[in-house]
Amino acid sequence: MPLYLIPGNHDIATSGHLQPYIANAGQPCYSFDRDRTHFVVLDASRWESSERLPSEQLDWLAADLKRAAKARYTFVFYHRPYWDGTTNAGKPDTLHKLFLRHGVDAVFAGHYHRYSTGTYDGIKYTVVGSSGGGAEPGPTGILYHHLLVEADSSGITMTP
Repeated sequence: MPLYLIPGNHDIATSGHLQPYIANAGQPCYSFDRDRTHFVVLDASRWESSERLPSEQLDWLAADLKRAAKARYTFVFYHRPYWDGTTNAGKPDTLHKLFLRHGVDAVFAGHYHRYSTGTYDGIKYTVVGSSGGGAEPGPTGILYHHLLVEADSSGITMTP
């Protein structure tokens, strides 16, 4: 089974960590297609908010999502759940605006070491809980887990 890595704040903590990450894990920002589904991995390892993401990455993301407009589903993955302090709080979010414009279906992140999920403007946002680092159960009671995501003609289902 292929393994697709998503860099986190412990992987690329500073710009000095970028080249070793690339040498050992590959590009931190990339996309691919499988079975009419488009997958996007962003590098949110060093920035505290979506407003601080480099313009080059945002421009790449907009162009990538535009090219993938005919995908049945589009999933985006990045480490820090920026939407928690913005979209979830009714505040503007740079990424959420791009996701709405380009038909993103679901967004996944980690960082908080607890599971949570919500839907904003039709986009499913999910923070996947810890799979090894310290964790607290949070409101769902779920501690260590993985997430099964199924996407077919009837829609997207997620089962922690």
